[in-house]
Amino acid sequence: MGLKPLQNSWAYTGIVAVTLVLFFWALLIDWQDTVDDVLDDHQQLVQLSQSAFQTLLADQEVLLDFAGWEIMRDNPEAIHGPVRQFQLLAHLSALSPAILALGVATPQGDYFAVSDDSNKDKIPNLLEQPEARESFLEVLQSDRLQLGRTYWFEALHTEAPAIRKTLRDDRGEPLAVVVAGLKLSGVATFFDYADRLDDNSVLMLVRARDGYLQYFSANTQWPSLNYETPLSTDVTSVLHDIPASDQIVARRVEFNLAGKRMHGVAMLDSDNGIWVVSVSEKRVVVYQYLLTLMFYCIGFALFQLVLFLLFTVSRRAEQAKQDALRYQATHDSLTRLVNRSHVFNLLDDWLQQHRYFSLFYIDMDYFKNINDNFGHEFGDKVLQEVARRLLESIPAGAIAARHGGDEFLVLMADDDCYSDVRVAEQILRTLACVYRIDGVAVELGVSIGIASSPDHATDQNGLLRAADLAMYQAKKHRNCVRRFEPDMHQEHMHKLDMEYQMRTAISNNEFFVVYQPQVNVDGKLHGVEVLLRWQNESLGMVSPGEFIPLAETIGIMPRLGAHIMELALLPLRQLQKHYDCEFQVSLNISVRQFMDPEFVSVLCRKLDEAAMPRHLVTLEITESLFIDDVQVIVEVLEQVRLKGLKLSLDDFGTGYSSLSMLATLPMDELKIDKSFVDHLMDSRSAQVMVRNIIDIGRNYGMSLLAEGVETEAQLRLLHDMGCALYQGYYFAKPLSAQDLASWLASHQNQ
Repeated sequence: MGLKPLQNSWAYTGIVAVTLVLFFWALLIDWQDTVDDVLDDHQQLVQLSQSAFQTLLADQEVLLDFAGWEIMRDNPEAIHGPVRQFQLLAHLSALSPAILALGVATPQGDYFAVSDDSNKDKIPNLLEQPEARESFLEVLQSDRLQLGRTYWFEALHTEAPAIRKTLRDDRGEPLAVVVAGLKLSGVATFFDYADRLDDNSVLMLVRARDGYLQYFSANTQWPSLNYETPLSTDVTSVLHDIPASDQIVARRVEFNLAGKRMHGVAMLDSDNGIWVVSVSEKRVVVYQYLLTLMFYCIGFALFQLVLFLLFTVSRRAEQAKQDALRYQATHDSLTRLVNRSHVFNLLDDWLQQHRYFSLFYIDMDYFKNINDNFGHEFGDKVLQEVARRLLESIPAGAIAARHGGDEFLVLMADDDCYSDVRVAEQILRTLACVYRIDGVAVELGVSIGIASSPDHATDQNGLLRAADLAMYQAKKHRNCVRRFEPDMHQEHMHKLDMEYQMRTAISNNEFFVVYQPQVNVDGKLHGVEVLLRWQNESLGMVSPGEFIPLAETIGIMPRLGAHIMELALLPLRQLQKHYDCEFQVSLNISVRQFMDPEFVSVLCRKLDEAAMPRHLVTLEITESLFIDDVQVIVEVLEQVRLKGLKLSLDDFGTGYSSLSMLATLPMDELKIDKSFVDHLMDSRSAQVMVRNIIDIGRNYGMSLLAEGVETEAQLRLLHDMGCALYQGYYFAKPLSAQDLASWLASHQNQ
C-alpha cells in the first residue's frame, strides 16, 4: 500500500477512535440525563406531596379545633359520660373527604364522643393501645396537631394514620383530645399524587423518630411493606445520614428496599417529623436506558457502517489512483507493456535473486520506413500490434517490455539454456507475419539477440550489452535469432577500439588513397576509381568493409569524404596534366555524405581547388541510398548533374532499386557488381542477370562498367554481352599514386 492509503487508514482509525470516545461520552451523558429525569420526577412528586400533606394537616387542625370546642361548649357534661355518637362529628366526617372518622377523648384516653358508635365496644383506650400511647402522651404535652402512627383501627376495620389535637382550659390544662383517622386512599386525599407512580415505584411517608411507615403507595410489587414494623436500617440509615442542613430540601437517595435497589428523592417535613420519600427500582431505569442504548448502538453501528463504506470507497478510489499512477510509472503508454525503467528494476531483482533467466533484445527492422511512408500515427498502431503479438508469443511468467522506439525486451526464466532459442524463434515467426493496419498490409523484419544470466553476465549492464551484441549480429542476417557468444564481445571491443582510433585517424594522417584503373574495350584507360585505405599503428591495415560503415555510424563520413577529395583530386589532376591525358575520376559517395546539406558546395569547392574539370568526375552511389526518400535524393542528384558531374550507380542489382525507380534517376553509368562477375563463367543465372543489367543500361542510355574482372574469359564474355568498360585485377590492382604514374607511363607507350 502506498503512503496515501496508509494515511487514510490512520485517519479512519483516528475517526473511529474519536467517534467511539464521543459515543461513550454521549452514552454517559444520556445515562446521567435519564437518571436525572427520573429523579427530577421523584423530586417534583416529593415536593408536591409534602406541600399537599402540610396543607391537609393544617386544614384538619382547624377542623379538629372546631369540632372539639363545639362538642365541649354544647355538651360539657359529655366528657364524664359513656361514649356516644354526636351528629356534629358525623356531619363533619361526612363533609371532609380526607376524614375517615372523628372522635373526642379524655386526657385519660377514653373516647366519649365519636362520629359513628356502631362499633363503640371496639373503641380502645388510647393510653392502653401500644400504637397510640406514645403519640397520645406527646399530644397532651403539645399545643400543635400531632400525627400519630398508622395502625389498624378495629372499630373502623381499616388502617389509618391518626391526627390529634389537645383542647386546653384557661390554665393550659388538657380538657380533651380531638382525634381523627385519615383516609389512605380515595378521592381528594393528600396521597392523590401517588397515582402518578408506576408499579415499580413507591411513595412513602416515614416517621423520622422511629422509622415506621406513615404511608406507602400500595401495590402488589411491595408485599413486604407494612405499618406494623419499622423500615429496615438499609433505608433509615440512608435518611439519617443526610446532614441536617440538607434535610430541608429534596435530596437524592439510594438504598435497598424489599430486596430491590431503589433510587429516588427524600425530603424531611420537620414540622411533622415525616420523611417524604419517592423511589423507584433502579433496574427499571437501567432496562429503559438499555432499550434506548440499543437504538443508540444501532444508530452508531449504522454510522460506523456508512463511515466504513465511505472510507472503503475513498481508499479504493485512492488505491485505484495509486495503481493508475504506478501503472503509468511502470508501463509504456502506447503499447501497455512494461516500460524501460521498470524492466531494469525487475532485471536487477532477478539478478540479485541469482535466478537463471534469459534476456531477449528484439529490434523491428525497417520500422523507420513505416513512419516515413505512412506517418507516426500509423506507426504507433503497428507498435501496438507488435506488443499484442509479443505478449501472445511469450510463455507464462515471462515479462515483455518496450525498451524504446521499435526495440523490445523479454525476460524469461528458464533452466534449459536452449528453450529460450525456441521461444525466440516463435516470437520471430509471430512478429514477422504481415500486419494489416487500417486496410494496409505491411511487413517488418525482426532481429532477436539472446543473453543469459549467469552464463553471459551477472550484472545489468553486462547482460544488456551481451543481448544487444547478439541482436546486432542477428541484424546482419535479418529475420533471425542469435545467442550471445564470447567472440561477439571481442568483436564489439574491437569495434570500440576501431572507433576510438578512427576519431584521430584523419588528424594523424592514417588514411590514404589508392587508385584502380578502369579500361575500355580497346584496353585504353577510361578512368580510375579512388579507393580509401586505413593504416593504423595498433590495428594494422583495416578493411574498408569494416571502417566505412563505422564512419557512417559515428558521423565522421562527411569529414572523411572531404579528406578523400583533398588526398586524391590534386595528385590525379597533376597526373592528367603530366601525361596530357584526360580520364574519369570516380569518387565513392556514402549515404551520410550525400544527405549532408553542404555536400554539393563542399564538392565543388574541392574540385575548384584542385582545378579538376567537373565533366571528368563521376560520383559513385550505392543502391542503399534509396532506402530514404527517393524524391529528395533525385533532387540532390539533379543538382549534381547541373554542376556538370556524372553519376554512377554502384552494385546495381544487389540492393533496393527497381526498374521503375531507375527510370527516374539521372544516372550516366551502371556498374555490374563483382558478385555477378565472379560467377559469370559457372552460373547460368549470373549470366542472365548480367545480360539483363547490360540491356537495362542500354535501354536507358547508360554506359556499363563491370567490376572484379580477373580473367580473360570473363573479359571476352562481358565483351560479347555488350559491356564496354572494365575494372579488376586482370588489368590492375589498386595502385598508389606513384604506381599509377608508372602504369600510365607503360600504357601510354603501348
